Amino acid sequence: VRERLKLEDLPTILVMGGNHGLGPMERIITYLNLLPQLFQIIVVTGKNISLQRKLERLARQIKRPMRVYGYTHNVSELMQAADILISKPGGLTASESLCCGLPMIIVNPIPGQEERNSRYLINHGAAIMVPHESEVDDVVNKLLRKPEILLEMQESAIRLSKQGAAVRAGEIIMDLLGD
Repeated sequence: VRERLKLEDLPTILVMGGNHGLGPMERIITYLNLLPQLFQIIVVTGKNISLQRKLERLARQIKRPMRVYGYTHNVSELMQAADILISKPGGLTASESLCCGLPMIIVNPIPGQEERNSRYLINHGAAIMVPHESEVDDVVNKLLRKPEILLEMQESAIRLSKQGAAVRAGEIIMDLLGD
């Protein structure tokens, strides 16, 4: 997938802020840029065009490869190319990351659904939550230095993903229609 997206063969951090590019994305990237490890960053700003432009300028200033996308239909492909996702845990983002076996670092979940999603993902080992975006770099540093932890999180995400659920749902629907 990285080759098809013309990404470098480096660990890849995907930063997302939902459809509207919410959250402290610029500060997260600034903190990530402080890390000594080699990795690349993919950012999806959704429909937030001013944030996209600001991050495109930042991409030219930082010391590592960074690709910035606005609203895109290939989020699942970007997730497949990534090793770590930094995001809010909205329902679609959380479920797509599980299907891709993509560990999450959760930042700023909103009360209600996102808090419940956070607890579920954390309790099952597929995510880590940081209390403040300034701690994102510490968690990424730990995961990149200890690939065994990242692998455990990937395996947890895959276990939670209910592989084959769509096929099974289709079979049930076909059975019901056949009766």
